[in-house]
Amino acid sequence: MVQSRTINWPVAVIGLISNGYNRHMNIKEMLQVGVTTSLHLPVRTSDYRAIKAHIEPFDLDLYRTLLPEPLTMPGTPKLLFEISEVSPQWHEGILSIACCHGDKEGWHGLYWAIDSYFPCVFGRLYGYPKFMADSMTLSATDKGWLGLVEHKGKTHLRVDYHRLSKPDEAAGDIKSPSEEKPFFLQCPPERGPHINRLTQFDIKAPEVVYKPGTAHVTFDGDERYNGLLPPEGATGPAQIIEKIGWGFGFLYSRRMQRPS
Repeated sequence: MVQSRTINWPVAVIGLISNGYNRHMNIKEMLQVGVTTSLHLPVRTSDYRAIKAHIEPFDLDLYRTLLPEPLTMPGTPKLLFEISEVSPQWHEGILSIACCHGDKEGWHGLYWAIDSYFPCVFGRLYGYPKFMADSMTLSATDKGWLGLVEHKGKTHLRVDYHRLSKPDEAAGDIKSPSEEKPFFLQCPPERGPHINRLTQFDIKAPEVVYKPGTAHVTFDGDERYNGLLPPEGATGPAQIIEKIGWGFGFLYSRRMQRPS
């Protein structure tokens, strides 16, 4: 059984300093660990549109090495790619891999491009491996939608979505953020040693519109992860997910103990 606990974060920071973590973390990292121990962050949402696609991993051996302890392989290894647009004109481009923490399934975020400074800074406090990309777009095409992440002169991520007359039933497993499985993220990002569970839930939200289809994905954003897809990319079930109008909810961060 997976257990979690609530800790007073100022006390947690003092404890980290006193028990020797200060030898391995700088002050910024210790604050990250303390702030995200257990916290409900109010979130006001606005217009949201995203392409999300599920792709089978090309290299399972690489996949296994990318899961930090105590995360383990899920029953069905899977890649989640997403390019989203949140009004007013902020974008995110994401690569996550399916994982388990004890008996709980979720996603482990590997790559997280964004083009808005403050969401980038605050996201990293929670463990999201965010970085500022040079250019991100999500635009309509003759056949569907195209999402692009470009950085330092090359295309990091391309997600080319096509609507199908008879969509793949597997697209039904692709959910909006408030219905998605939790994210299990290292804190500090990409280092640990802690794992945060991040979930989002809505108090008030507009109707979610799903448009199932298929997407072809290519990724060249980080040499550590490029082998998860073949060089020519791969195709899998996808959704266009839209929420038009404002809403209100919470981002819930919880520090996880090791599964027993």
